[in-house]
Amino acid sequence: MNVNTPVDHALLSLLVQRSNDFIGAANTNGEVYFLNPAALHMVGLPDLEKAQGLQVKDFFMPAYHEKLENEVFPTVQKQGYWIGELAFRHFETGQPIPVMYQIFTLNDPVTSEITGYATASHNLTAYKQSEEKYRFVTDAMPQLVWTTDEKGYHDFFNQQWVDFTGYTVADSLGTEMWNNLLHPDDQDRAAQVWQHSLATGEPYEIEYRFKRVSDGMWRWFLARALPMRDDLGRIYRWFGTCTDINELYSMREQLKTSYADLEAKVQFRTLALEKEVNVLKEKLANK
Repeated sequence: MNVNTPVDHALLSLLVQRSNDFIGAANTNGEVYFLNPAALHMVGLPDLEKAQGLQVKDFFMPAYHEKLENEVFPTVQKQGYWIGELAFRHFETGQPIPVMYQIFTLNDPVTSEITGYATASHNLTAYKQSEEKYRFVTDAMPQLVWTTDEKGYHDFFNQQWVDFTGYTVADSLGTEMWNNLLHPDDQDRAAQVWQHSLATGEPYEIEYRFKRVSDGMWRWFLARALPMRDDLGRIYRWFGTCTDINELYSMREQLKTSYADLEAKVQFRTLALEKEVNVLKEKLANK
């Protein structure tokens, strides 16, 4: 597409004006000269005139000003762009607006000299609210809850996990940390079953032991995980839980022992009866 034609410029202008994302531009001094309607609405400005002349950093919560000066702006100057989570400031209420902020340079097509800066940033408020609800629900569950990406990288644990294991979420992220926390006798078996599920997409189910940080006790858990698939059937996440079954496991083992004892007693009694029958047969045969 040739963006130098009037038709293309009109199309691009229409896309910018109707976009729901925060789209804006500033000169090399950081003074804002353009915001689309969505941007004005997002930060509570009535019109473009109120925005023109403001500095880029005026749109952010004060807590992020140092990050902007020491990281964001220098990175843009060096590599031409920066992307990350920050928070805009609503000019009327002063409330933070979480955004995925993307800023990049505008360059002269001939000299490549920086002529200004532009941003196309996405409002994360709805996502953050959904994330908070998800966290609230999973933290209210009695199980240890976890999720991974399609390759098995653990990227979420609920509060029950932290309370039981004593490890923070940050310390537990990755592909191996969870397995290292298992009882040594369970680690190889658990790793094999998990790798099988990752390779085949089959539901994950296994019993293993975690150590409780409060008293150092190894407790049995039933771990289950199901794959989450997109419209094409491709796995993009795994959702898993670990349910404490220690009492149930102990009862089951006791029943196994009792059953084994009973079976041995029955077998012994059967042999004794057979012996008595044989003795009786011999007596009858000798009469």
